[in-house]
Order: sequence, then structure tokens, then C-alpha cells
Amino acid sequence: MRDAFTAHPSLTGLYSRPGWNHPGPAMFWLTGLFAWPFRNDAWATRVGASMLQLIAVGWLAWVTWRRETALFLAAAVVTSLTYLSVGPDLFRQPWNLNVPLPFFVLFLFLAHLAATGSPRQLIAMAAVASLVAQTHVGYASLLAVGFVWAIGMVVVDARRARRAPQGWRSTVVLTALVLVVLWVPVGVEVVANWPGNLGKVVSYFALGEHPVLGWDRALRVVAEEFRPVPVWLGGGDRTDLLGHAVGASMAWLAVPVALIALAVIANRHRGRVENQRMVLFAAAELAMALVAVSRVDEPLAYTFQWRAALAAFLFVACLWSIWAAFEVAFPGLVRRGAVIGVIAVVAWGCGVRSFSVVAYSTERREPFENEVGEVMRQLAGRTPRSGSVLVEPVGDVLPTLFPGVVDELDRAGVAVKVGSARVFGAHRAVARDTGVRRWLVMERGSLVSSYVRDGAQVLAWVSPLSQAEDRELTRLQDQLRRQLVAGGHDAMTEWLDSQSVAFLLAGIPGLDPLVVRRAGELNAKVGPNSCHCAVVEVQS
Repeated sequence: MRDAFTAHPSLTGLYSRPGWNHPGPAMFWLTGLFAWPFRNDAWATRVGASMLQLIAVGWLAWVTWRRETALFLAAAVVTSLTYLSVGPDLFRQPWNLNVPLPFFVLFLFLAHLAATGSPRQLIAMAAVASLVAQTHVGYASLLAVGFVWAIGMVVVDARRARRAPQGWRSTVVLTALVLVVLWVPVGVEVVANWPGNLGKVVSYFALGEHPVLGWDRALRVVAEEFRPVPVWLGGGDRTDLLGHAVGASMAWLAVPVALIALAVIANRHRGRVENQRMVLFAAAELAMALVAVSRVDEPLAYTFQWRAALAAFLFVACLWSIWAAFEVAFPGLVRRGAVIGVIAVVAWGCGVRSFSVVAYSTERREPFENEVGEVMRQLAGRTPRSGSVLVEPVGDVLPTLFPGVVDELDRAGVAVKVGSARVFGAHRAVARDTGVRRWLVMERGSLVSSYVRDGAQVLAWVSPLSQAEDRELTRLQDQLRRQLVAGGHDAMTEWLDSQSVAFLLAGIPGLDPLVVRRAGELNAKVGPNSCHCAVVEVQS
């Protein structure tokens, strides 16, 4: 993000698991507008991401209020339920899954407005869709449905009226101009590195060579949003130990089907074209959601947290139509009930989330935040005043101390280099044999002593253990490593820093059970949210 306004600007989005980055840098550049005046401090990045979300919510409130009060209230309910579905990390972490979520809600309503008499909103749709798609490619198919629906309805209305919408030429030109301008960085990267990152993304999804969930699992994952008390109504997000969405019985898909059917009947009876189009648009998005989920490689719940926003949008669209059918018979009661219901939902959704953010912020820190701070304190005075330093990870990679150290060194003005350009940019990538100083971030403390014996110098050491316990754990791990190697169990040495080391090494001949158990006790004191790790300097 700090590269946005430098000689090496970001041209792609955040890296993704399959080996490519998300399509574009829009989130980096827009967040950088807020963070850059404050030297890109970590707090400024967080505030910048939160400000982007605030812009999305404010924009949504403005465009719906201008159309009609009822649509404004519907947008307020959908937004509140969407925010209720995610945790307080939505505001704390400037993640590429958090930032686009409110913009996706905005996009849904912009598409509805464009499809119901406001074709100029296609210009806004182009801007919002560019930000969302560049930030996370998982939204792309849903955004495509929005454009097809909006443009299709504009064409239908034009044919019925036998005239083109007012200002249609300028709408087309401005929409195209917005798309071209916002996708220039992506195009530059493609031309410079043909076929570029975008080519990798397109090939990944077009060729379909990766494993996919399939229809059965996709139906269950989407059905999860319509079970009793789903996550967008305050229920828990059910996942397994690996973070995979558990899913629900496919029978719960009868809920959205019934809601859509009732809403369509109600709208046909009352002749409400705008409401009908909103319901049908929500149904089209739900159908595409099933397709999108069926094509993912792994059912990680966080990769499609847009499910909650889409389910809330469909629920509100249908309920709004069904509720309005009773307006003729009970006009006063229906209107008062709607207003009271909206106020209750908004107060509940916003109140619960606001309270959780405040409670969360008083204690919680990001993983390894304290450890990175301690490392940087110990490295003060050791960082090179000139030349570069190559920083490499050794051990685990997620979650990890390594990117935090690289980030803080870069923020401190050190010419930090890394071995891979994928995450940190090509201008920071350097080969090992270039003669620069080489620092290793040792994620597993059990490896440090072997590097020290080979001449490495410990620059920083971080551990929640006392000095005596640190020495004891190092001695026990060295002893176990020698015994494992001597017994031909080299592969098991990677578990020496695990809290489950006693279980994993149980029954291996030649190991002292008391030593194994004591090592496990000390590893447990380190815990999952800290580390017994170091930064060492080795010869290049």
C-alpha cells in the first residue's frame, strides 16, 4: 500500500492462495489517500479502510434517499444485517475481504436503481464494480449479473417507450471512461508482464484445472444462509477446524424459493414493477451465487462472506413486496409496522456490532503485533544505514512474524529486500548471491541453535518464557533433534515447536518420554498467539 504513490506503484491487488494476485490495486490506492499524509502508519491504514466503508454506506444512503424513503429504509436494513454477519475485524483489518463488502451492498442497490428508471447509475456501477472486482475476484460473477440485469431492463424500458433513455450517449461514454481509467493500472501490468497477473487469473478460472466444490456442496453452503437464525440474523458462522463452511441441509433452500414465489405473486397482484424487478434481480444473484460457490477450490467461509449480504438483500426485497400487499387493507398498520421494524433491525444490527468493536478493541491485538514491536526494539541500532538487507522466513509462513518485520523495516526507511516478488513487489526482490546482508526470521525457535553453531548472529529474540525456561526449551529441543535424526526420523523434527509435540512424538524409539512431555509443556506456555522465535544474521 505504501507503494501506491511511489516510483513503483502497485498494479495488482493482494496475493491469493492459487498463485496469482487479485486483479487490481484500487483498494491500495484509495486507502493510501488516507494513509499517505500520515506516513502510512498502521493506524492510518486501518482508518483509511474504515473511511472507505463509510463512503460506501453514505453513498448508499444518499442515492436511496433521493429515490424514495422506503428504498432508503430497505437499504438501511440490508446494511445493518450485513454488518451483523461479520465480526469486529471488519473495521480493524484493512483486508481485501472486508473493504469490498459494503461496496457490494451499494452495487446491488445501484443496479436496482439503474434497472428501474435511473440508467445514469450505470456510471456509478462501473466505479463501484471496479473497486470490488479489483479487490477480490470472487465478486466478479455477481457484478456481471448486476450489469446484465441493469442494462437488460434499460433496454426493455426503452423498447416499451420506443425511445432511448435521456442522455444515453453521455451515459455510455462516461461509463466506458470510468472503466478505462480505473483499469489502466491493470492494463499497464498486463502489457509490461504479458500475459500478466490478469492473464493468470483468467487462465485459472477459464481452464478450470483446479478442483472445485461441485453443486452438492455449493447448495449446502448457500443453504446455510437460510437456516433458522443464520449469521446475518445474529447466528454463528458455522465452520470446521480448517475454516471450511459446514453448510446446511439443501431443504433450507425452500425458504428463498418460497419467499421469491410469494413476492412475485404479491407484486403481480399489486402491479408493482419496481418491487418485482428487485425480487427477480435478487433471485438472479442467488442463482449466480450457487454457480460461483460451486466453482471455488476450497470452501473457506471467509472467501464468500458476501453470501450474507446477498441473503439479506433477497430477504428484504421479498419481505418488502409481501408486506406491501397488505397496505391496501391495513395502510396505517403496515406503514407503522414497517417503520418500527426497520428501526428495531437497524438499532439491533448496528448496536451489536458497535458494542463488539468497542469490546474487541480494548484488549485484542493482531497476531504477532507485540512480537514485531519487540523485534524492532531489539533491532534498533542494528539496521544498516546504507545498503540493503535481505530478509527471509524460516519455518511457518501463516500466521507469521516475517511480513510484520519486513513491513516495519520498510516503514523505518531500511532498504529491505525479499526473495519473492509475489507479495512485496519486484523492486524488493533480490537473489541470495548479490552480496547484501542476509537476515533470517526464525519462526521456529528450535532451529536457532543450529544456525548459531554455524556462525549466525542472533539479532533479536522473542519469547514469552523466562530466560531459564528459554534455555531449558532450547536444550530439550536440541536433544530431541539429535535423537530423531540419529533414529532416522528427520521429518519429525518439524514438530519440535508444536504444542502437541508429546502426542506427535509418542512411541518413537530412543526418545525420553519425560523430555518430550516437558518440551510440550513449555511449547504450550508459548501458545498459539505468541512465538519462540528470533531474527539472526547469516553470511550471504
